[in-house]
Amino acid sequence: MREDLGKPALLDRSLVQPFLERGEKVLWIGRPRFHWGEAGYQIFWLFVGLVVVGLILGLRSVSGPPSGVDRGDAFQLEAYLGFAMIGCLLFLGVMLWGIGRQLIAPSRVTYLLSDRRAVAFDRKNGKLLKSVSLGEVDQLDQILRSDGSGRVIFDYDLVYLKSKGTTRAYPKLEFVDIEDAATVRALAEEAALKLLAAADVAKS
Repeated sequence: MREDLGKPALLDRSLVQPFLERGEKVLWIGRPRFHWGEAGYQIFWLFVGLVVVGLILGLRSVSGPPSGVDRGDAFQLEAYLGFAMIGCLLFLGVMLWGIGRQLIAPSRVTYLLSDRRAVAFDRKNGKLLKSVSLGEVDQLDQILRSDGSGRVIFDYDLVYLKSKGTTRAYPKLEFVDIEDAATVRALAEEAALKLLAAADVAKS
């Protein structure tokens, strides 16, 4: 069994035992890691958003319409500034959500790869989040960073968007921000091929 070392809580097999089926073998256990590079990028844009909000507040605090601008145009300018403020606040909310998600996920979400399934569960409350059978995975993708970390995607669900008249693919399950993602994908692919071979033998 391969595990992300340096994380004592993950080394306790009792943590994953409730999620295993009879005879199921654990191949890998891990969880997301926090990437300061991505967080720094988001923090930068958060700072930019705060500066823009400050400028808008400064403009709105100016008493009276600017010189040469009538009352109607001043009201329209005020409305534009209001919409800009709402847009900036929404942008800041998205940035804060992204940063918070990166901070919280590594402490809660745990990924488990067995010889049968890919599983994501919440190690804080012991809740199963998602489970995908490797024998039913048609597409196994990976997205890698230069340091070897990245994400592994276990197949997709195709969802028809009626409003747009198009079909969009959403991951059934993905291991996000894990160490050595290529190795995890290789383990998953090998296990999936064994399951398919066993199924073919059973049919013959």
